[in-house]
Amino acid sequence: MKLESIGVIPEYRKARIGTRMMRTVVSYAAGKGCNRLYLTVDASNEPAICLYRKQGMTCTQTSGTILTMTLAIREEKAYV
Repeated sequence: MKLESIGVIPEYRKARIGTRMMRTVVSYAAGKGCNRLYLTVDASNEPAICLYRKQGMTCTQTSGTILTMTLAIREEKAYV
């Protein structure tokens, strides 16, 4: 599942709203049977990157100033 856009308006930042939103998205994706969640973020957006890393996401690709971050929600089965 790709998370297309998420954000918190400035006056509500530092209130853990982003953390709650990310947990809700991950829970929703897991409930839909998704194996992983991915998103892109500008490399200069340190607060967002920090939030995503705290949720367990890792950087899996870099293209210019854009990072792709991925979270394994459940283990994918290997088919042989």
